[in-house]
Amino acid sequence: MKRLNKINTAAALMIGLMALSSCTDGQDWSVDSAFDRLFGTQDITVTPFDTKAAVAFGKTPNTTSYQVEVSTDSLYLDDVSSTSIVQTFTSSPDTIRGLMGETKYYLRMRSLADGKNPSRWVYYESTSGNHYFTTKAEQIFHEVAADDYDESNITVSWDASKEVTSLVLLQGDNTVQTVTLTDEQKAAGTYTFTGLNPTTTYVIEIYNGASRRGSLTVTTAAAMPAASYRYTLPEGTTTISQQLIDELAATAKERAGSETNYSLTIGIPAGMTVDLVGTDAETGDPAAIKLPDGMTINFFGLSGGDVPVINIPKALNMAGTHSAITFEHLKLVDKGSNYLINQSAACTVDEVKFTDCEGTGFKNAFFRLQGSESKVINKLKIDNCIFHDMCAGYSFIHVDASKGAGVVKNISISNTTIYNVAVTGKMFIYSRNTDMESIAIDHLTMYNSIGNNQYLIDFDKNGQGAKSLTISNSLFTKSADGAVANKGIRQSGTTTYDNVYYTSDFVMPLSGASAFDGTADDVFTDPANGNFTLKGTIIRLGVGDSRWIPTE
Repeated sequence: MKRLNKINTAAALMIGLMALSSCTDGQDWSVDSAFDRLFGTQDITVTPFDTKAAVAFGKTPNTTSYQVEVSTDSLYLDDVSSTSIVQTFTSSPDTIRGLMGETKYYLRMRSLADGKNPSRWVYYESTSGNHYFTTKAEQIFHEVAADDYDESNITVSWDASKEVTSLVLLQGDNTVQTVTLTDEQKAAGTYTFTGLNPTTTYVIEIYNGASRRGSLTVTTAAAMPAASYRYTLPEGTTTISQQLIDELAATAKERAGSETNYSLTIGIPAGMTVDLVGTDAETGDPAAIKLPDGMTINFFGLSGGDVPVINIPKALNMAGTHSAITFEHLKLVDKGSNYLINQSAACTVDEVKFTDCEGTGFKNAFFRLQGSESKVINKLKIDNCIFHDMCAGYSFIHVDASKGAGVVKNISISNTTIYNVAVTGKMFIYSRNTDMESIAIDHLTMYNSIGNNQYLIDFDKNGQGAKSLTISNSLFTKSADGAVANKGIRQSGTTTYDNVYYTSDFVMPLSGASAFDGTADDVFTDPANGNFTLKGTIIRLGVGDSRWIPTE
């Protein structure tokens, strides 16, 4: 039986050799060319950017180049798609270009060489098992400058060399407007959205077809406050004079139909610098502006460029009765007045308000009530402001009128920074022997202020105070030279603290606040140069002027 198997095996081999010799000429055997191909590359890695991706791979023997195909489809066909991006690499890594941002792409590549069949396609697979990569968000928008928007308009611009088709304006999750761009708008690379709402945050996206190529977030400016008469200073104005104030007041009275209850808003264009000053009729010397009796007045800085500046050669006179006197989006500068307000004449004002302002230079005090005539301010509000380098003589808020003759009933200070204030002067807030209803301080940052052996807040020695005095979410740092450890807040009532901290170089006693282990230099980025951006662990406490608390 074994012998029979050996004979059968030998016969099979002989038949096989005879068949091969019948297909070839002697010993010249052929090989099926379908199997004579290059090896496919391995270890493909992709690092995506916005409009390109870096591709690295392992090289293969006898290969002169590598064909790379990238497409938004899955590349399952053998042939190269006409909609794909195809490039040839000769080295690793290399970069494939011409991609769209925020787009999912598939990639494959194969080895090439002259006279040889290309390798089979090798498909990219990520470490997480995905067979695609996604490009990062693209940004072809230019930055929106201060003069690119106002209360109702936003102008956007972009790289006009990029292909785009449309813009989308969103407010929250809602689409407000979709704009199909014309050829002229594409060539110019700019578009203006109009009819928007003031103080409203919009998101603007730019697209090429379905691919987003950029995104911006812009908040429109505040609108000029409503008034009986709204007036914008014309270009070239250098002075808001008493004559101008009186003329505008007359128009406001006429439009309101009232001699005792009328309002005026003065819009000051971006980048403008004006003096707020009158002229003495007899001497021709600078004189204080007297606000007309019964008038509410808003000094309002318009957006669209640098913050407007109001120089104060003489302190403002609030004599009479006024519902409100407000300053918004302005830089206020001492130009010889020593005070912004130094009121001795009788007045009754419901509200004096400063919003989004910077104040600097006022030598003696920013706000003062003095003298024996009756002066009543119901509310003094300060929000989102910065005050610095002032008050070498008196306090930031200084009420030293005869007892009861001058009173600020309520003070509210929020999201505000105070630095280099009353270094050689007196208090932050002073009310000489005169009670108040409330003081509310929230998100205050204080640095290098209130020296010269003074109190932080002082009602003097005869037992006066505020019915409610609260300090919350605030940060007190680096007392000015001359500050002492036995003077903090002197008043008859109790001070309530909530999330208030002081650094180790702040020496005034704040008995309800918390000590932070570190100096001003440990918690601020560059306090000596006015940069109070928080750093380190104190960020988590959420204290101080909100503008300095970094966002994630």
